Amino acid sequence: MAQAKGRQTPQKKCILQIIQQSSMPLTAEQVFEQARTGFQSLALTTVYRNLEAFAADGIVRASVYDDGIKRYELAARHRHYMTCVECKKSVEIPECPFEELKDKLAAETGFSISGHSMEFFGTCPECRRRHEEQKG
Repeated sequence: MAQAKGRQTPQKKCILQIIQQSSMPLTAEQVFEQARTGFQSLALTTVYRNLEAFAADGIVRASVYDDGIKRYELAARHRHYMTCVECKKSVEIPECPFEELKDKLAAETGFSISGHSMEFFGTCPECRRRHEEQKG
């Protein structure tokens, strides 16, 4: 488990564990809903504060989607996603197409590249099908 700075409260451990176990980036509200099952008195502000602290410590990465909502995932994971603009379902892209490009760009520019991100936005098959049914 990645180590967060500061006091390790049970709530903080739970929040990080939820992020670690997720197969896709989660909103603070999604983390909150999962964490509340074990901590009835947990406040949404506590989840936000801890997620932002984890991001500042480099433990999680925050990405703002096209809907303006931040989603969080472990920073150590190197993943890319396709996200439906309607239902917000995310599907992982199985391989990174940028590894060779990263090395080439580093050699050409002299940059020491520490990371990159890529997200595709579109409409998933289920949402497209629903639109077609509504038209028909």
